[in-house]
Amino acid sequence: MLLATTNRLYVGGDFEIIAGAPRHNLAALDMITGQPLQWDPSAGGASEVVLALALSGHTLIVGGGFTSVGSVARNSLAAIDSETGTVTTWNPRPEHNQSFPPTISALAVSETNIYVGGYFTSIGGSFRTNLAAVSLVNGFATPWNPNPDGQIVSMAIAGNTVFIAGTFTNIAGFARNSLVALDASAGTPTTWNPDPHPPLQVNRLLVDNGALFVAGGFTNLFGQNRNTAASFDLATGAITGWNPNVIAGAVATLAVQSGRVYLGGSFRSVNGVPRQSLAAFDLNTGVATSWNPGVSGAVSALALAGQSLYLGGFFTQIGVQPRTNLAAVDIATGQVASWSAELRGKVNALAIAGSNVYIGGEFASIAGQARTNLAAISFDGTVRSWNPDAPGWVQSLLATSNVIYVAGAFDQLAGQARLSVGAVDAESGLPTPFNPTFRPPWPNVGAILRMGINGLALQGDQLFATGTIREYLGGLVGLFSDHPYTASVDVSNSALKWDMDAGPIGITMFKNTLYVERWSNFLFAIDPASGAPKPWLPSGSGRQQVHVIAPAGDSLVVGGQFGTVNGVPLSNLAVFPPAPPAQLGAQIATNGVVRVQVSSEPGIESVLQSTTNFLNWDLIMTNSGSFYYDDTNAAKFPAMLYRALRLP
Repeated sequence: MLLATTNRLYVGGDFEIIAGAPRHNLAALDMITGQPLQWDPSAGGASEVVLALALSGHTLIVGGGFTSVGSVARNSLAAIDSETGTVTTWNPRPEHNQSFPPTISALAVSETNIYVGGYFTSIGGSFRTNLAAVSLVNGFATPWNPNPDGQIVSMAIAGNTVFIAGTFTNIAGFARNSLVALDASAGTPTTWNPDPHPPLQVNRLLVDNGALFVAGGFTNLFGQNRNTAASFDLATGAITGWNPNVIAGAVATLAVQSGRVYLGGSFRSVNGVPRQSLAAFDLNTGVATSWNPGVSGAVSALALAGQSLYLGGFFTQIGVQPRTNLAAVDIATGQVASWSAELRGKVNALAIAGSNVYIGGEFASIAGQARTNLAAISFDGTVRSWNPDAPGWVQSLLATSNVIYVAGAFDQLAGQARLSVGAVDAESGLPTPFNPTFRPPWPNVGAILRMGINGLALQGDQLFATGTIREYLGGLVGLFSDHPYTASVDVSNSALKWDMDAGPIGITMFKNTLYVERWSNFLFAIDPASGAPKPWLPSGSGRQQVHVIAPAGDSLVVGGQFGTVNGVPLSNLAVFPPAPPAQLGAQIATNGVVRVQVSSEPGIESVLQSTTNFLNWDLIMTNSGSFYYDDTNAAKFPAMLYRALRLP
């Protein structure tokens, strides 16, 4: 959960460390640098969570499932000074009359009251079921009492209307299916009733620019087809024509070429257009193209070579042509190519090198020839003798001109000891000397039971790997804990350069930045040399699984399983466009000092330079976001020119 102010980003969730600093479930980051501030209230402990944030003046209201904030007892709801981190005396004490702890999952501030939603039976000294209005002055519940028959998951306020989403079918005595508009004073429903179908599948609301945005697992609102996302005009209550590029199902893999993005996964439609597990859309318009091969099954890997798109997964048919887990289609027509080899098992990864398609997954044979989880087929359909043998599943392949990097969950590769990552010769299949040793970045870690590497990226001599480490915690029943893990390794000597708690699936290099999935935080941007997080930190909702990240021109395409991105309903697919150029302004003060102002987006680095002749540009400074510089030397020259360049 994120809440942004002018100079701070408040972060709530289920974490112990953020940007390298210890913080329990709640933190504040500098909006310019992305670094944690000293502000550290510490909300709850292990297995506790922050689910909702709201700001009222200089007070941050925090909701979730916790029993304390700092050393102060608070039952899932607390108020904290937004500057000092001190817990205030405000304490509505939500309770549940059964053995379940209360949960606060939605907050919305309106003047001197705050609307609170979640799972509880009393709050502010009064009986209230899952929804209440509480005074911000004294913490007592107001008479407002809609009494829903299910949990509340999201809220948004527009004027005198409170929009509520949850798992209810009745509220204030009126039939309403998981989405309702309530009078902010009386607590009674308005006549507005979108009636989402299937029921109980709305999980996110957002009011912006005169519209209410709704996201969830629905396919129909007001009798109109809307697949997981829709918007309503706040003035009329009518559903708008806004129908974003949403995916009904998960996106597992991407391939990009000439302004077209190819998607593979286990989905049924793209932007309301029926597409079965394989589709293409225009990167500029977001519109699904007419290209439609159709796959009976799931696609988990794509690789482009010339006019052919190679695909692997777990399927039985492409169009009307039988194909078992491996196929090729024409990128222009969608026609299935004759290239085929029956593969008994599942394909997880594909890579192209030379005139060969390299295949990784979970299989024992291909075209009747024994192969253990790794194989290669030439463009003419001949199964190569290349046979490194990986006695454990292979999840990712990365090809250079003469080396194939292999990642998965194995302890041997081509007959040599290799833990989850190794490299083999692209021609012979023999192992190279590359043999990294990973170490968990957590103190007092137990024995490693298993390591699985799911994604690889390469820049120069650095190989980046992301996956999961399973740690043995002890006990008679064999307790364990899974940790996301990302590391950088020198390919020339196998030395570990850095590692961190990030992952475990999506990863890519893009414009000298490493992008990687981060559990509970959607995506991370990392400096590839140091492993230090960059300020860019988009947020997601829903299951928040990022399966694939791919550069597409100047944009970044992300696919997986998620409901929103930065509060905008985007189901399972998102495109991050390039940041706009930095804006520059200058102002001469009375003392002759020139103040140069650079305006840019938070987290975007810019270089400020100056010159007196247009030929030689001198570096003044490099900074992120918006900043200014007071030039005391400008008056010494007849003319001083400045420019700001956004770094890639």
